[in-house]
Amino acid sequence: MLLILVFFVYMCTCLCTCVHLFFYLYLLISLSIYLSIYLSIYLSIYQSINQSINQSYPQTNNKKKTKQQKKEKRRNDTIIETKRLEQILQEKYHHELTNNNPTITIDHQILTMYYPELAEQLLTTDYPRYKQLITNTINNLTIQGTNKQLKIRNIQPITPINQIHNKTRNKLISTEGTIKKTSTVYNQITRIAWTCNNCGSDTIYKVNYDDKLVPPKNVCPYCNKKKGYTLNIDKSEFKDMQKFTLQENLEHVQRGFKPAQIEGFLEDAQINTIKPGDKVRLNGIIELRNKNKANKFKEYMLTENIEQLNKEFEDILITEEDIKEFKEYAETHNVIREFKDKVAPTLHGYDEVKEAIALQLFSSDSTRNKDGTHSRGDIHILLIGDPGIGKSQILKSVVEIVPRGIYTSGKSSSGAGLTASAVKDENDSWTLEAGAMVLADKGMVCIDEFDKMREEDRSSIHEALEQQTISMAKAGNITTMYSRCSVLAAANPKFGSFDEHKSIQEQIKLTDTLLSRFDLIFLLKDTKDKDYDAQVALSILDNSPVVDVEHELDYKKYISYARRYIHPVEDAEAKQLLVKFYQDWRGTSTVNGDSLPVTARQFMGLTRLARASARARLSDTVTVEDVERAMKLEEYCIHNTGYSVDIQTEPMKVEDKLEVFKTKIPVLAEEWGNNVPTRVLFAEAKKVGVPKDDCLNWLRAVDDVGSFVCDPENNTWSLRAYGETED
Repeated sequence: MLLILVFFVYMCTCLCTCVHLFFYLYLLISLSIYLSIYLSIYLSIYQSINQSINQSYPQTNNKKKTKQQKKEKRRNDTIIETKRLEQILQEKYHHELTNNNPTITIDHQILTMYYPELAEQLLTTDYPRYKQLITNTINNLTIQGTNKQLKIRNIQPITPINQIHNKTRNKLISTEGTIKKTSTVYNQITRIAWTCNNCGSDTIYKVNYDDKLVPPKNVCPYCNKKKGYTLNIDKSEFKDMQKFTLQENLEHVQRGFKPAQIEGFLEDAQINTIKPGDKVRLNGIIELRNKNKANKFKEYMLTENIEQLNKEFEDILITEEDIKEFKEYAETHNVIREFKDKVAPTLHGYDEVKEAIALQLFSSDSTRNKDGTHSRGDIHILLIGDPGIGKSQILKSVVEIVPRGIYTSGKSSSGAGLTASAVKDENDSWTLEAGAMVLADKGMVCIDEFDKMREEDRSSIHEALEQQTISMAKAGNITTMYSRCSVLAAANPKFGSFDEHKSIQEQIKLTDTLLSRFDLIFLLKDTKDKDYDAQVALSILDNSPVVDVEHELDYKKYISYARRYIHPVEDAEAKQLLVKFYQDWRGTSTVNGDSLPVTARQFMGLTRLARASARARLSDTVTVEDVERAMKLEEYCIHNTGYSVDIQTEPMKVEDKLEVFKTKIPVLAEEWGNNVPTRVLFAEAKKVGVPKDDCLNWLRAVDDVGSFVCDPENNTWSLRAYGETED
């Protein structure tokens, strides 16, 4: 019994010991859980405070960054072959690495040739990463403390604008087009500083394009108070931005489709490097941005590099070798004839027209008069001709010759399209969009189907033709744009084709005020001539054009050099000839016996042609030969066409119209076998502007005299002396 009692006491003691052990174990586990929770909270607070301090005071973390950069470099060496890339850079871009230029441009085709793996990776979505690796390698090779900005050029293949879609997102591509519109330069915030209203500490955050600028809602990491924030402009970081619109080149637009467009952005050093009308090749990254915070996204291009495809006269690089070549060419060749042959070479004939256009390519210098007014130096030419004779062919060939040219059709162009228009941008603010004549500043505009434009649209270009400016006052925007360009226009006669029985003035649909703006007006008639037609047919059959791109570039450079550096003036003999010609011309210029008054405006056009002739020869002196060439073209336009470009034609008197009508009588008598119906006479009189009553009175008068006799029964008229002799 005693043993049982001892065993029971022992078991109770063990049980109590186990209970105590379990209790202590429970306390230990609970304590560890609470400690881990408090520790995690403490670490998160510490990390947030540390991150804020690093953003505000990045210089305190230089040692850590140095260690991180070393680790990153070791990791990068496993991604790209650094030694291989350094060797390529030192061999191909040694000069660019050692100069003070803040940018370095690498040809993508060179990388494709020597490091194809890296070149391929640059065209993937990993472009930003590989660009940074190449930039780090470049900066390791440059002078210490010099950081260069990397640009990639000559990317192949070229991606058309209409094929830029989701598959090209976040990739480096190259595309070509024409700059249609550029915005003003504005500042975009990249890092924003918010100042605590309680302790005055600054907290800096990175800002993306789509982020709204709203103050943070969290507590201040420095004072742990939530008293709100104030924007600190001084400590925020900005970058210069400019927005542009790139439009697909018209020659690449499929028939029936609208030209594709894409908007893009320029940053910092790239701003103001392009303007409306420039043909460019852009390399950049395509991003999708939510414009209206809806479920629709739009493509934008972040431009990396810009390559100009067409350049103004001042932008084309001309070397000493080019100048030497041009001077030798001018001495050994007939330059004007060479350029004349470049104008529509497959079109036979029209030598005077082509020679005038060759002079138009060079034009003369614009001058500022003593009274402050401006006199244009560009030459304007108008071609009025029958359909199908090659006017459009001439215009399109000229656009390919000049360094900066625009071709447009009057049938599909408005006055705003030729000058400028007011449009709304995405912020509902009005901006001015340049038209064709502004886009072609310091170049040439070729306007086809000039007669198809509405009268109010044609009147809107009067200022652009003579003063070479476009004054705008639309939607609160008041400005003046330059349109310093030559104009080559083509039109059809009023009735479709020329009528030999009507005067030239009746068949031109344009007003005298508009015609007076043109220095030369050519009337091109489709005449029937067996010998000439045979030559035209042979020239078409024997046509075998030879394309020489390099030679074409030399022609553009030649024009650019002449217009930039050659400024001819008349010598004494040339001045005397011009004065004498003007004096004689004023009093004796006639066409078919009618006097044609010549004004000072025409004389200014004559001097422009003479100076253009000297400039084409790269001569600083206008000689008698140049003046005679200009006189020949002016006389051809007036005498051969029978129309003066600067004449306000007065209405002809009825007596004068009857004299014209009388000259038609023998032709009609021969045509109708000396039995001309009365209705035919009335119709012919109407063509020359003779009223029916006046025509009838004249017929009665000549019937009484007996020179033109009426047959009342047949209602016909016959000449008394036609086919018979008096007794």
